[in-house]
Amino acid sequence: MTPPPDPAQDARAEAFLRAHLPPAEVAGTGLRLHLAGPRSGLARLVPAGGTPYWAHAWPGGVALALHLGAHPGTVRGRPVLDLGAGSGIAALAALRAGASRATAVDSDPLAAMAARLNAEANGLPPPRALTLPPDRLAESTAAAPPGATILAGDIFYDAEAARQATAALDAAPPDATILVGDIGRRFLPLDRLEPLAAYPARDLGDPPSAPAREGWVFRWRR
Repeated sequence: MTPPPDPAQDARAEAFLRAHLPPAEVAGTGLRLHLAGPRSGLARLVPAGGTPYWAHAWPGGVALALHLGAHPGTVRGRPVLDLGAGSGIAALAALRAGASRATAVDSDPLAAMAARLNAEANGLPPPRALTLPPDRLAESTAAAPPGATILAGDIFYDAEAARQATAALDAAPPDATILVGDIGRRFLPLDRLEPLAAYPARDLGDPPSAPAREGWVFRWRR
């Protein structure tokens, strides 16, 4: 169960993000995010053993953002659900492209704060935040509104995550459009994916001198 919000703790976390993770533009997307750098000191904010996925621009989310910028009709006028939203980059790209509303789903409560601050940094309305553990991801997709576009960036990162992600995407209403963004991780169920486009993207830890990788956008096959 998600603990109740602590306003004082939330205020400290927001002040930390504003002070130590200044907004930086994600190349090619036109979006600015509060991103971690070498001197951000996130260990002072994130519990021991925690992983601040929301503090980085992951390649699958970047690919989805680039795809929505190139194909805004994919989401224009439609509700959007961003699974494993992290920084909220895909949800924000959808709102900028004309989505009627967006919901950012993540297991980390700090991701909701990051998505809100990132929306503010881009002059966009904040996506609705939904905090759910990974094993309840299917609840959000099953309840997706009619005609929704579901965005899933970087959620096939290990075997268990891939199992949960597959169950969640299969639980979506039949009229939903489902797009998956990924750099080609080994746990991708390629037999369920139809490649749509590839965009230049960098994985976390790639040195600046390394050539860009291909960040793929796929359509989920029922």
